[in-house]
Amino acid sequence: MCHWIGDTFWAMQVIPEIKRKFPDAELWAGIKPCSRDLLFNLIDDDRILILKNVTSDRHRENFPISGFINEIKTARNLAFDTVIDLTCNRYSAIFSLFAGIRNRVGLDLHKFSFLYTLKGSSFPNDRHLSQRPWETVKLLLKDAVIPEYLFPPRISMQKDELEKQLGFSLDCNIALLSPGAGWKDKEWGLESFAECGNFLIRNGYKVIISGSEKERSLCTELNTKLDGKAYIFIRGLKDFIALLPYLSLAITNDSGPAHLCAAANVNLITIFLIDNDKTYHPIGENVKVLTHNLALTENAISLIKAIEGKSKNDLLSD
Repeated sequence: MCHWIGDTFWAMQVIPEIKRKFPDAELWAGIKPCSRDLLFNLIDDDRILILKNVTSDRHRENFPISGFINEIKTARNLAFDTVIDLTCNRYSAIFSLFAGIRNRVGLDLHKFSFLYTLKGSSFPNDRHLSQRPWETVKLLLKDAVIPEYLFPPRISMQKDELEKQLGFSLDCNIALLSPGAGWKDKEWGLESFAECGNFLIRNGYKVIISGSEKERSLCTELNTKLDGKAYIFIRGLKDFIALLPYLSLAITNDSGPAHLCAAANVNLITIFLIDNDKTYHPIGENVKVLTHNLALTENAISLIKAIEGKSKNDLLSD
């Protein structure tokens, strides 16, 4: 599962079913280091194989051949019997072959798919990508039971520990702004995030701006537009996952954090500027998507007001 966080999150949904079908198997997961904390309490820590050099997305990644060869050697030494290739591209297919894995399961999605010993058909363009890992797994598990909902990542940090790190109580209305997206074309403008942030602050929300270390300057610039009134949350995935149950609202681009918020049933407004939201959108009961032609600040604020109204009605009914 050598994708970035969002696709790895979708891919990991198949793990419980594989465990159920093969309870005696020694199950490993090959992932990028950024995704490791997704697998807490799902895969044994000493059975997580970090694969930095199996390229997933050439828009954002280089292909370091020497590192790729070293990781192949590591996998060969572990002598796997079967690989279920949920990355499903030429790099992962070549890796699986040269790692000496006898049974190689994957879909016909690239020109090296002939390397699979058990190959499924190509995946239709009109189906949501969260279903693609299941199409691969069903080649091995013909009667696989596909769950109706995505399960969120498991939390490995207690509330009091997180509050101690943050320096404030989580017993308040907390709104998350996540202005990064991995590449520029997918980023909603900071001015739009700032307008939403200022509206939230005026209405009594504690605003948290979240991003990766590479997005620190972006988050800092956004906080400047909020007169420094937000909390900048540049932490690892473990801390981000621990924060999810305490979020009242999140506004994100098309990104990994959006998918995690959606699965945790956070009230989510997500902005899609370039991708097909029908096949990539976050999955959850409380997801609102603004596409490129509707991604106006006033539309986002209208959705915030609607979410606020819903929350108040829920409190009254309780």
